[in-house]
Amino acid sequence: MRDVPDQNLCRENTLFGNEGKRWIPMDEIAENPHAFTEGIDDSWNPRLEQMNHPYYISDPEGEHWDGDENPLDADVPSKIDPDGDAEGITPVPTGVEDLYDGKVAAPTNMDYGFCVGDDSSEYLIHQESESRFIDTDTTVKGSASNPNKCMLDNSQFEIDEDDLDHDNFEASTLQNERMIYDEGASVSFDSGSDTRSVSCFNGRWWGEWPVVFLEDVSQTSLGETGYSTFRVINPESSSRTIDLDLSFGGANEDVERMVSFSETDTDEMTVDIPGETSVTYDIQVQAQGGNEIEAGDENTVELQGRSQRGDLDGYDDIDILVTDTEIEGGTQTRDVPGLQPVQLAILALIATLAFFFKD
Repeated sequence: MRDVPDQNLCRENTLFGNEGKRWIPMDEIAENPHAFTEGIDDSWNPRLEQMNHPYYISDPEGEHWDGDENPLDADVPSKIDPDGDAEGITPVPTGVEDLYDGKVAAPTNMDYGFCVGDDSSEYLIHQESESRFIDTDTTVKGSASNPNKCMLDNSQFEIDEDDLDHDNFEASTLQNERMIYDEGASVSFDSGSDTRSVSCFNGRWWGEWPVVFLEDVSQTSLGETGYSTFRVINPESSSRTIDLDLSFGGANEDVERMVSFSETDTDEMTVDIPGETSVTYDIQVQAQGGNEIEAGDENTVELQGRSQRGDLDGYDDIDILVTDTEIEGGTQTRDVPGLQPVQLAILALIATLAFFFKD
């Protein structure tokens, strides 16, 4: 029987790219070990034990490897490897921690690696964002036990140390790592003179709860009514009643006169959002009369959202542009991961069946 490397049996799913399976090579695990601490490497079995096959010891919690070193080259303490034959430590879980003493196979015909996405409760995720402060980057990937978790390359930001709490690693070490964050987790970081916060929801990073515009700029032609969508997010486990307000601050009178919630035709609205759910609504820009509104014309509108329980409180803003020429290209939409039409149709169907979070 011909010896076929495991990586040849792991193929990316071309329809569900980000959710398909992918071979993670040794050098990527070595460089970003914290990104793969929720994968599954179940390559060990009794036959390999009988053959005295080479092995690594799984240690996803990082109890026995230094955050500044490549765990695959680490010296394995006798406490977890009494035989003293392990070639190193892998941050990838075995999926069956109570069996085989945490061993995973060390290939003899290729470099070590594992296939993510080929087991239940194992998902390939990427750094995906709906926030203007974090870029979507599909080169930043990891393995998660839940597809609603989020990836982040911490090295791109100066993250608050309180958000990098870990039993076995210093915050200064994790600041340079790519990491997996639980859904509902928030991360704060310095951005110039300000501190920004983003939160993980449905596999993506969003601005502060509970409101997020899907566009940075709303553009409408004079004589028309334009619409811009925002999302109200409730990451809590039970329903929340959320009061929404439009604040115009220093915006000019034309902006205040034109902009309102499309459902109420006012600058106030109250909505009930089920637990662990998001719902989209629109603001409307009624530009049937008045003047053009150009960039820099004090044209920013702030949307504020507060839960009546007081546990959710946040805001987002959008710039309003009104021109006497026909708008080409519509509003400026924030970046989202690119999907082909067939993929969008299928994922939309899946979304309707999985509207609520699964534990």
